[in-house]
Amino acid sequence: VARDITEQTRIRAQIDQQEWRYKLLAENFSDIICTTDENLNVSYISPSVEGVLGYRIAELGPRRMQLLLRNVGFSEMYRILGRDVGKARRSGRQAHTRRVDYLRVFEIELPHKNRSIVSLEVQCSLMWDEHGDLQGLLLVCRDVTQRAQLEADRRLAAKVFENSNEG
Repeated sequence: VARDITEQTRIRAQIDQQEWRYKLLAENFSDIICTTDENLNVSYISPSVEGVLGYRIAELGPRRMQLLLRNVGFSEMYRILGRDVGKARRSGRQAHTRRVDYLRVFEIELPHKNRSIVSLEVQCSLMWDEHGDLQGLLLVCRDVTQRAQLEADRRLAAKVFENSNEG
């Protein structure tokens, strides 16, 4: 029995090419890209985590992730996201509300491997599959440590200027 698989081979090659492009994009992006399942378990984290937080992906096992998740800002963010995912899951059962636009932005601080503090802006959005079922979250984490420091310096300079008139 012979069967022509030319079309399936072409489709598989096309899918492999798309996966390669997405992987290349994620691995060369300076922001941390992270995905979770619908229970907020981390399913992917980009290699850029090493440049931002100093940890190689191999070092971010379950124990290290739990330590990061215990951080006050991170745990509060996860509590809010868990609530939002629960609402989306419930509303996703109704066909007309499946693809609810969702974007949450948080600013949190996490410890760097060298024990310094890194300020991150975390943009969170829901991920839906082609059938409208909730798959989890996409988190894009940008290092805003310098921006936070500049804002703190600017506030300090404004206070000094404000108080210099009184002197």
